Amino acid sequence: MPDYVPTDGLVAWYPLDGGGLDGTGLGEEAIIHGGEWVIDRFGLENGAIRLDGVDDYVEIPSSDQINFGDSQSFTVALWWSPDAEVSHGGFNGIVNKSFPSGSSQMQGWQLGSSDDDQWFNLQVTGGTEDSASGMSCGFIETYQEPLLPQLMILEFDRESLMTRFELDGNLLTEVACDALTQSFDNDHPLTLGVEREGIYHSSGRFEDLSLWNRLLSLEEKQALQISGPWLSGCTDEGACNFDSEANVNDGSCLDCSLFEERCGPGTVWDESIQLCIVANPSDTDFDGCVSMTDLLDLLSVFGTCNEIPWSCGDPLEYQGYDYETVQIGEQCWFAENLRAENYSNGDPIEHPTLGVALEDVGYSLEFGSDGWWCTEGNQNFNSCDSEVAVQEFGRHYNGFSSHDERGLCPTGWRVPNHADWFELAETSGGQGSAGQELKAAVGWNNATNGTDSFGWNAKPAGTWNQHNTASFQNSGSLAWWWSTSMQIDGLQGYVSIGEGDFVYVGSGISMAVGASIRCIQDSE
Repeated sequence: MPDYVPTDGLVAWYPLDGGGLDGTGLGEEAIIHGGEWVIDRFGLENGAIRLDGVDDYVEIPSSDQINFGDSQSFTVALWWSPDAEVSHGGFNGIVNKSFPSGSSQMQGWQLGSSDDDQWFNLQVTGGTEDSASGMSCGFIETYQEPLLPQLMILEFDRESLMTRFELDGNLLTEVACDALTQSFDNDHPLTLGVEREGIYHSSGRFEDLSLWNRLLSLEEKQALQISGPWLSGCTDEGACNFDSEANVNDGSCLDCSLFEERCGPGTVWDESIQLCIVANPSDTDFDGCVSMTDLLDLLSVFGTCNEIPWSCGDPLEYQGYDYETVQIGEQCWFAENLRAENYSNGDPIEHPTLGVALEDVGYSLEFGSDGWWCTEGNQNFNSCDSEVAVQEFGRHYNGFSSHDERGLCPTGWRVPNHADWFELAETSGGQGSAGQELKAAVGWNNATNGTDSFGWNAKPAGTWNQHNTASFQNSGSLAWWWSTSMQIDGLQGYVSIGEGDFVYVGSGISMAVGASIRCIQDSE
């Protein structure tokens, strides 16, 4: 079990990574009907199953383990990405614990999507074997369908009688549901990729189905959202070989007392910093006493001064420009958008010039993996990087440049990922209100300026070519940045703040779009 999966109340966890075993060891093995094993969201071979939308599905035999009575809250989580190439009409079942037609057991629940993948529908039906109620507690929510893996979380809250549906860390809908006062347990199997009786199949990639007999906390859901591949190492923060990137403890943790005995001559162990330090700074030759030799050593360096070290909040010079920086919680950020014309190693970032055809400079995915920034003087690129625009908003970069191994940010800094953005939003008041705290106090349209409470200074720089018009759009009403998470098949994660206060962390935007870059300091 990876560390990011909460084990308290966990009743089943099916990774679907080449087989149907329940990773908890508690439940029954899933039965795989067709499908093919494909790479998962981490790029690992056979880490997920792809169902074809025709006759493939996964079946988990029913047991008391995945029935929850009429009083127990529970949570269901599943990573899913639809297959845009398959269209099969009607309602497409994603995860289903519902009754088949003609069954005497009429209660159950199911989640599906429309054929055009433009809405989700959750149906909850409670009752007895002879009657059912609560069909109205299903909900429909319109959304823009990305093709990247999405974490879907369903919550059934028996105390508040609410059903909730979250997608990629964002609450789409919550609806009061009277059926939650009744049981909707049944002895039918739980299925993935089909609604009932072999009809209403759903195509796409499925991985990591989890069920808990309780509601998850916000922190637990965020841990699931920003999950990483299994990395073995020492996960004990008190150990001397603690590995901050590891999420599975391999038993290699070492007691710091082992290192205390290894301190060299003239040094002692400092428990507070877990390092050997000089016992007496004036004893330069480490012979145990301060003598004339030590004094001569000190005189030889008399007058030597060290520069005051840089700290977050000080300006940082990069490629001839001083960027303002700001500390928010444990994070250090640029307080303005990047405007660099070169990668961190000095190589120039490609940018189009007058007369170059649009399809040759990165709008089409046929442009491959080359990065670019747009510039003044090109008709196709308008003037999104005029000198005035650069001073106000920084430059716009495509998604490929944000992943280039040469780096966009200074040494020790990087383009942020989803985990960084979620932490910023939570530190700044939560996703629902952080936009107000992060937005600049001037420059936003329609009196939608923020308070800029932390000095992060979010400017509405808009995007370039977001809607196939080969133009600079939404200046004054939208701030849009790249996130390095969820990059696959020419699509990538992003973060946006509009005229409201919500900070949206999403995925599935073409890497050919031009968006802003904010650099964050590495925490290592």
